[in-house]
Amino acid sequence: MLQNQLIYSETSGCRVCWKYKSYIETDIDTIKLQDVWTETTYCYGIESYIQGFVEHIKEKVIRYLPNLQEIQITYGVFDKNNWLHRFTISTIKLLAKILNQKIKKENYYKSIFIEIKYQGKQAFFGALSFDGLI
Repeated sequence: MLQNQLIYSETSGCRVCWKYKSYIETDIDTIKLQDVWTETTYCYGIESYIQGFVEHIKEKVIRYLPNLQEIQITYGVFDKNNWLHRFTISTIKLLAKILNQKIKKENYYKSIFIEIKYQGKQAFFGALSFDGLI
């Protein structure tokens, strides 16, 4: 059905800096967004939509990580008990506010959350939304 349909998507991103209140990993005090950017892309079908996101991650993240054996990629659906998923949603809302974009109430269970760690540290986290496509 959506194989030949033109899909319009906006990709936004930034560097996220945060500070912990304590030694507990989920106890975050300060969030700061730097190097905010956005781009508009068009593609045909869900397969090329996913492929575009994978290419984006390869171009913006993985190519800057010198030792590929140290990369750990985790992905999955929204888990309300996962603090990083909740943190990602908060960051998306904050980013939309900075960019003056309106976010409709998304169904986060129709998103794939991706986390990339390099040498045990966060290198990337984000979400690929299928809300409105499926």
